[in-house]
Amino acid sequence: MSTATVMVHSQLTHPPKHVDGWRGIELEQLRALIKRLRHGPPEQMVAAAQELGQLTHKGKIVCGDMVDLGAVKYLIRMLKAPSGDGRSSSMLTLARLIQGIPAHQHTIVNAGGLNLIVEALNADNAGERSKAAFALARIAEGQVDYQNQIMELGALEPLVRMLSSQAVADKANAALALGRLAEGHAPNQAAVVQAGALPSLVLILAGDQECERIAASFAIARLVHESWANQSATVEGGGLEPLVQSLSAFRSPGERSNAAFCIARLAHKHEANQDAIREAGAISPLVNELESGLSTDKRNAVQALAYLAQGHPENQTAIAAAGATPACMQMLRRLPDNECARHRRGIARTSFGQQRRGGS
Repeated sequence: MSTATVMVHSQLTHPPKHVDGWRGIELEQLRALIKRLRHGPPEQMVAAAQELGQLTHKGKIVCGDMVDLGAVKYLIRMLKAPSGDGRSSSMLTLARLIQGIPAHQHTIVNAGGLNLIVEALNADNAGERSKAAFALARIAEGQVDYQNQIMELGALEPLVRMLSSQAVADKANAALALGRLAEGHAPNQAAVVQAGALPSLVLILAGDQECERIAASFAIARLVHESWANQSATVEGGGLEPLVQSLSAFRSPGERSNAAFCIARLAHKHEANQDAIREAGAISPLVNELESGLSTDKRNAVQALAYLAQGHPENQTAIAAAGATPACMQMLRRLPDNECARHRRGIARTSFGQQRRGGS
């Protein structure tokens, strides 16, 4: 395992001691909470960690202040506390203050938090396990070194085991963590599948809990990326039907968006899956995503339709017959140039699209 220290460059190297207005009040509030983390009795330390966690919702500047004021060191110290509540609260706050900022990820790892969080995956308390998985997902995001270290510390086995837990949060956060560990990392992708995660994730797709379904589709999309064998295994294992159900108008925009992205990954350069996805009835709800929903939903639907059409005349005809091409072309005009170039290969050759261009 690499032990190289990562240089940390935080947003505020030294938060000012005296600031007027709301900013000054906010900093004083943070200093008071961190002081309670340092010196307070156990119940006050837990409460302080929870209050800091709530304040992370104010955004990156506040989270940067927490890091710069030294909160991470004391939150990590709480990971060693005998109180399960203390450990859970500190892990959740650590996860939330990352905010997608690499310096915050580095601060937590360099302060010794990674080993303790991985150890918490084996806790008896489901809440503690799930928060550990959530924290690992945040730490691993976009960081190859941390993806490697988390695997080397033995996180894979307990995360896969959590997929079969009766606790909803266990399954959802374990799926999220496994997806982050596999994201853009072919060796981890192979290791997660070899550990038996894929069948469990497919089962979760058909579950009753939306958060579980979203996390499972997120993870599967990362596991099947550029892997013909994993694409095949997912469809053959029954993953397609629940994904198409997740495209229903009765499901949330987030669930539909993740399902569309997962279907796009399943269809990419896989002719048998292209056929199976069409036969499962995915084209109509994907077209519906172009007519309504958030811009992210539309991009993922366009990508799915593009990959379904790519090199597949029968699917091109089916997409055109469903009326998708005009909506797709309209959406493509709104996408960045690099996305347009990729998606246009699949959609622009459909018969309807050719007629549209010829008549314009």
